[in-house]
Amino acid sequence: MNKNLTLKLLLLLLSLSLISCGKKDIISKSNNETQSSIKKEDNNENQDTTSNVKEENNENQDTTPPELFIIAGGTNKVPGICEYYLKDINITPEIKPSVITESSSYYDVENADNIYIDVILDVYSLGNESKLADDIIATKIKIKNNEYSCFSLVESADGSDLEKSASINPLETRTIHYVAEVPIADSTNGELEVILTINGKDFSNKFSLDSLQSSVKENTQQSSQQDVKQGLTEEEYYMIIKEAKQRQQDYIDSIDDPKVKQSVQTPYSAAIAESTALYIKYPDDTDTIDAALKRVLNGE
Repeated sequence: MNKNLTLKLLLLLLSLSLISCGKKDIISKSNNETQSSIKKEDNNENQDTTSNVKEENNENQDTTPPELFIIAGGTNKVPGICEYYLKDINITPEIKPSVITESSSYYDVENADNIYIDVILDVYSLGNESKLADDIIATKIKIKNNEYSCFSLVESADGSDLEKSASINPLETRTIHYVAEVPIADSTNGELEVILTINGKDFSNKFSLDSLQSSVKENTQQSSQQDVKQGLTEEEYYMIIKEAKQRQQDYIDSIDDPKVKQSVQTPYSAAIAESTALYIKYPDDTDTIDAALKRVLNGE
């Protein structure tokens, strides 16, 4: 009888033990399922958040195309920042100031496989404090989907020297060279885009490298002739100034909007600006240049 009782007690304890293990398994499975569910929900929330961040980033990207800046003898204006005028674009192994003297500084390209692209701007500062050239206008060159950042060289007030890290004073006009060093192979043909960033906004225009290369040859020939005769005749100055005046008149005639037409530089101002550039380049010929300018302003 005692043996039977003992056996029954053992069977009862074994049953209770199995039931307890089963409950633990159920609780463990339940906990695992709950944790898995929480992780999945957290992951989904994180994915949604990441997706929202990506969408916000896409919304914040500025897809506005750059504004076209004027190149045909006109002056561009960014209120409160500056007015600027594109004087020239040169493809050259050497950067020189407008007026060459014995003390003038030069910048030569060091890599024989590279060449400089020199974007020359006359910049009039409209700010109320002195600023570095790169802080007024940041410039880069784009050729064949490759972008090249420009460094700046500011001509001295008399145009006879080049200065790095020079400041432009309020209401001061300075000639600035924005220079990019590019492989010679990229400068021979195709299209060149100049991109100016002013006050966070991009302005650009495109130029034919073939035309610029032709200008390089013409400038080289003219430079050689000028080195021999040290200046130009009154008739030559007259033709240069008259062409500048006519280019501006042609540009004004091409504008349809009357408000825009009234806001751009006049042909007479363009002629005077051209004569000023000639003064700087040929300081010994100011009287001859004045005579040529008077002929143009008098309508000859």
